Amino acid sequence: MSGSTDRGKQTIKKMPCQCAGATQSYSLFRTGEQSSSQDGLTPISRYFDNTPAEVRLDKSDAQIVDVIHTDLSYVSGYGTSQTVGHLDFYTNRYHEVSRCAAGSDFNCDYFRSVHYYSESIVSPNGFLGYPCGLKSAFLTDCFTCPKRGCPMMGHYADSYDGITNKSQIFQLRTRSNEPYSQWLYKLSVNIRSNDKYFVFTVVLYRQNGKTQTYKVNRNAPLFYDSLIYAEEYIGTVYKVTVQWGYTSFSAPKTFRVESVTLQFTQYSHANKFCNTNHEGVGMAVLQTFLPC
Repeated sequence: MSGSTDRGKQTIKKMPCQCAGATQSYSLFRTGEQSSSQDGLTPISRYFDNTPAEVRLDKSDAQIVDVIHTDLSYVSGYGTSQTVGHLDFYTNRYHEVSRCAAGSDFNCDYFRSVHYYSESIVSPNGFLGYPCGLKSAFLTDCFTCPKRGCPMMGHYADSYDGITNKSQIFQLRTRSNEPYSQWLYKLSVNIRSNDKYFVFTVVLYRQNGKTQTYKVNRNAPLFYDSLIYAEEYIGTVYKVTVQWGYTSFSAPKTFRVESVTLQFTQYSHANKFCNTNHEGVGMAVLQTFLPC
């Protein structure tokens, strides 16, 4: 690859990196007045895993080395799961190959990192990496950001202020097709009941006139919540409506939901919406919620 573009005071030189590990990974080597960084795109595992740092991609190759790991299938994957940078991003947890269309080039999953990087330039917040060890379950253990926030995989990874000399591991999910970016939210329906048979249909009314509908099921006693992947940043929600359903024969005649909360997982703050109805309503009857 050749050519260069300006990004503020930095220059992005799209060329094979003249450093250790250059033959292991497609690399973008960025230099600036006070810093330098290297982006590793799907370093391969074969012949490079557990080899000396001198012959593979490594943290010593630049002041900041961030890596996008794809193609991690145990059976046919070429990508390495070995941490090799300061920030190592693992996408879709070993399921990259299933996201390539049937009959597509066999290298589809391997080259996804190039597409992720390109799209991250215009949709940086759609590629948030969540602190998450490789043995952790992403959806249950790793869907929140620390106070300093989460890093953005790809072009803006080096803007993360939590970079240290130690390797850090992050996980994220992408969409199956372009655009690949996603925004992860936690949607919760708060009730005063241990009943496990409710199911809620929640509609978010956005400031831009769009609406989005989600199903929320019981996750734990007193908690009905769902992690939702939005194809775009939801932005301001001015109203929420909820309808309740029941999956057992002994449904109550009326029921009242207390409140609804919506949290963009990049931030610790959650937006709360309170019920405008003081009484319970029947099944499939709309309840309206406003910011509170």
